[in-house]
Amino acid sequence: MPGGQRTGEWFRRRYLCTVITGSEDSGNATEDGDYPFYVRGREVLRIDHYSFDGEAVMTPGDGQGGTGKVFHYFKGRFEAHQRVYVFKDFVGVSGWYFYYFLSTFLRPVALAGSNTVTMESLRRPLLADFKVAVPPMDEQRRITAYLDGQTAKIDTLIAETERFIELAHERRSALMGL
Repeated sequence: MPGGQRTGEWFRRRYLCTVITGSEDSGNATEDGDYPFYVRGREVLRIDHYSFDGEAVMTPGDGQGGTGKVFHYFKGRFEAHQRVYVFKDFVGVSGWYFYYFLSTFLRPVALAGSNTVTMESLRRPLLADFKVAVPPMDEQRRITAYLDGQTAKIDTLIAETERFIELAHERRSALMGL
């Protein structure tokens, strides 16, 4: 069982958490809703009610974001679209570690097992058997802390680049006005 392992092991997702889908349609979103509403794309909408309360990782089963490309982590009250998979009730794995692992390694598996007709889609049996490397909890914490630090550095570089581009546009406009 994942909760009792002493060294890193591989576990099928079905032993690490439950997965269900939301029940809402995107048309039920409200602009000033009290709760985040996870839909099939990258954008997080708002809604007036919630069905979930706790730590969760979400990914769409299909949609505009591309299968295996859109992932969200949230802790608290939220709602999910009917085609969004919600992973919750983690056992032996931190939700944050699971988020990083899933968002890094699911896409190739999803594409190999996709039921593609008009768009890629992700099916529950594939998710049940998806294997996750689960190191001891202290190592999961070290891994996520490292990844958080690297992500923060990247976010800072992106923000600085965006500021530079904005400044360059302003200077260009000023020069063209002369």
